[in-house]
Amino acid sequence: MADLQATVEFAVELYKFYNVDLFQRGLYQVRCSLRVSPRLPVQVETCLPDATTAGIPSVQSVLNQNGGSTSHGSSSNNRGGGSTGNSPTASSDSRSGATIIDDTGASRVFQILYRNEEVSLRDVIMFRAHLLVDSRHLKESIERAEFSLNLELWFGEQTNGNVLTLASTRTLQLNFHPGRGLHYHLPVLFDYFHLAAVSVGIHASLVALHQPYIK
Repeated sequence: MADLQATVEFAVELYKFYNVDLFQRGLYQVRCSLRVSPRLPVQVETCLPDATTAGIPSVQSVLNQNGGSTSHGSSSNNRGGGSTGNSPTASSDSRSGATIIDDTGASRVFQILYRNEEVSLRDVIMFRAHLLVDSRHLKESIERAEFSLNLELWFGEQTNGNVLTLASTRTLQLNFHPGRGLHYHLPVLFDYFHLAAVSVGIHASLVALHQPYIK
């Protein structure tokens, strides 16, 4: 029986982008989103650190009801194209250049010209997952959430008006433990046709337990 609401907060830093040997020069952007098992009642907030209040994140988007699922495992690849990279509703953090497009956090757009080029991003995106859990089996209820982080590489040609299309996707399984939290710092390599990597720092902790207000 779900009689408590747990809030798990994730801080994701897109630290540095490494061009190993990308086939195309142009504009690139890294986007990330938090995914939770659709079997649980959950709401996910996407936030940016507030530039005016150090250490306190301000919510930049409305609550998004979780929907859909991602593949589970250490990582997965998907390629595709589609929507544009600029959104009229995107919010930004003037300190880091990070933006929110719908419920997805995005780094600033950067230019890649040379092989073995490195670009410092240091963009931080916050996620808060609100879960309904069973107080008698708290640890097991939270572990059933099966958190994962979806990382996307977007590309656009400079002559195309900064319109970006999805180039590659990676999904990371996040092994969150309610007592110990989660602390990762690792490079994420995209697929062979987009030979590049982004170093990512991920920190997560259980920050609240209280009476539920989500359904």
